[in-house]
Amino acid sequence: MSTPSDKRLVLADKLNGTETNWTSNDADYSEAVNSSFWSSLLDDVVEGFEKGAVIGGCAIGIPGALVGGLVGAIVGGLRSLIVKPLSKLKPLAKSAPLANILNKVGL
Repeated sequence: MSTPSDKRLVLADKLNGTETNWTSNDADYSEAVNSSFWSSLLDDVVEGFEKGAVIGGCAIGIPGALVGGLVGAIVGGLRSLIVKPLSKLKPLAKSAPLANILNKVGL
């Protein structure tokens, strides 16, 4: 629960699924993680909807707000599911020589 909401989606699919690891699950941890995942996703969808509705509304009024909100919600959800987890990946050191990089990847 202390994990920042933008990092919860990265952790959600990394939970150990072995039943014996969860037999003494006093606080129903897996349910809390699942709820946290959906909460983070919903936050990003709502944020995308709000931004899209404002942009669409400024552009062409009420129809634009509706379409912009829908597009914004989709983009917000995709951002939450794809972009945020990918942005957390550790990039290769930019100062490393090519030989060191090739050794790290096993070539």
